[in-house]
Amino acid sequence: MSSKVARLRQEMIQVYGLKCWLVETWFPKKGDFMTYHHILERRNGGLVTWENGALLGCSSHNYLNILDYNYHNIYEELNGLFHELNKTYAPPTESYYDEVQRVLRKVDYARK
Repeated sequence: MSSKVARLRQEMIQVYGLKCWLVETWFPKKGDFMTYHHILERRNGGLVTWENGALLGCSSHNYLNILDYNYHNIYEELNGLFHELNKTYAPPTESYYDEVQRVLRKVDYARK
């Protein structure tokens, strides 16, 4: 991980709190840590910038990568929510997490 990513992640944690943007009940524990997620993927030219970042627990980030591969539309919808939260400069709210859960429920429907 680059020092730029580490520095930006720490700055974002100062503003948004140590909160995973995908899982409301996430809290740091052994083996899981906060990561910086590129909303526009690095492979697609996404830069390491505040506007392009989301804070995710490592296990949540791994799950999001699975969604990218298997349910890309759901992945894109979540990235849209991350982008909107990023613009608030405020920690995730209960209504934000409700919206995330609404999107994640689509995975169950897509599996059927």
